[in-house]
Amino acid sequence: MSPLFSQALDLVFYGMGTVFVFLSVLVLMTMVMSALLSNKDSSNGRLASQGIGVGSEGQSVDPKLIAAISAAVKRHRHSKQ
Repeated sequence: MSPLFSQALDLVFYGMGTVFVFLSVLVLMTMVMSALLSNKDSSNGRLASQGIGVGSEGQSVDPKLIAAISAAVKRHRHSKQ
C-alpha cells in the first residue's frame, strides 16, 4: 500500500470520527435540554401540548385572546391555499 493511500485512509477515519463525535454530543445535549425544559414546563403549571395555562403571576390566559389567535391562524392557513 502506498503512503499516499494510507494517509488518505487516516484522513477519512479522522474526519468521520470527528463528525461522529460531534453529532453524538449534539444529540445528547439536545436530549438533556429537552428533558430540562419539559420538567420546567410541568412545574410551571403549563400544558405541555398546548403551551397555555397559568402565567407566572397566577393569571389565566384570556379565552377571547385564544379565540382571536386561532381565527387568525386559520384564516392565514386558508389564504395560502
